[in-house]
Amino acid sequence: TKWVDGNPSPNRKTETTERIISDVCGPGCKPKLVYSDNGSEIIEALRNLGYPHDTCTPHVKQTNGLVENTVRQITEGTACSLAQSGYCVNRWNLAIKLFCFLQNVTNVLPCGCTPYQLRFGEFNGHKVPFGASVQYMRMIDGEAVRSHPMGPKTRPGLFVGYHQHSGGRWSGDYLIMDAKSLEETDQRKYAKIYRVKDI
Repeated sequence: TKWVDGNPSPNRKTETTERIISDVCGPGCKPKLVYSDNGSEIIEALRNLGYPHDTCTPHVKQTNGLVENTVRQITEGTACSLAQSGYCVNRWNLAIKLFCFLQNVTNVLPCGCTPYQLRFGEFNGHKVPFGASVQYMRMIDGEAVRSHPMGPKTRPGLFVGYHQHSGGRWSGDYLIMDAKSLEETDQRKYAKIYRVKDI
């Protein structure tokens, strides 16, 4: 399907790698074959999951060319997203997830479908770049939170991603940083992220 995903990991432990691989595949999905480098945590995690696994020739990047090119594309795309948004690099973990998701919903393959369509069908959400200014409704107990009783129902925010279920399917929710809370914090890395339905 040419599905791409970037999952920031705090370490290279087998348990962490196993969790990430399971999350990328999603429930009920078992790959026919996984091809990777010779990272011991990957080999052990795939063995634990019972997934068929082949490895590239150690220390020869040409035998892992597709993965190397994809990693470079994701790294450069994420860096570009951060630079264009003006965000501090500490939010790269959000930018990489959003960059990959947008690749999956916009890149049309030779078959005429996107990777997202091949896995889940049509994507019916807004396609929004990282750090874009948006208006959103923050809801508490079914009521829009307003700064004043006569004020607008929507609030200004910055777009930082899509909430995804295990496997990558979009839940229908967007991830937003509230613009007012950003003004009150010294660094954007400390600003709270809200999961909302409408932008």
